[in-house]
Amino acid sequence: MKKILRYVGFLKPNIPDSIINQVHSHLQRRLKEAFDTLPPPSNSKGASFHGLLAAKIEASLLKLSLVRARLRSSLYDYTPSSDSSTSVGDAVKKMDKKLKHKLRNLQSEEDSMKKQLAEYEKMLKMVDTKGGGFSQVVEDLARVKRETEECRKDLRRVF
Repeated sequence: MKKILRYVGFLKPNIPDSIINQVHSHLQRRLKEAFDTLPPPSNSKGASFHGLLAAKIEASLLKLSLVRARLRSSLYDYTPSSDSSTSVGDAVKKMDKKLKHKLRNLQSEEDSMKKQLAEYEKMLKMVDTKGGGFSQVVEDLARVKRETEECRKDLRRVF
């Protein structure tokens, strides 16, 4: 049976026999249950059709079970070849630690941005309010320029 499945391409050579036997017995039991619920074939053509259909179903279920077993094995038992002591769990822990560090950095950056925003708002209030320091400076500068121009005109008249 294994040789046939390997030849057809349903079974890869690196799957352990224990998994194959487990899956095979489970599929045999499920196939027997399916045959018990089906009505008996009425003629030889129907019997061969049902047999072919059952074989296709069995092969599909076997292939799905093997894919599931391989996926589970590769996902949960993965260890990189460079360092055999690390696993997926270690990688997840490292990523969690890295993300928490990044979160702390972002929170401190947010706090500094809030402080800068508060300072800008304070400066804006000083500029926008009547009688504020900056607006007073602007008014005085405009007055000085105006008076300077008047003085120049007066000096031109005198000379």
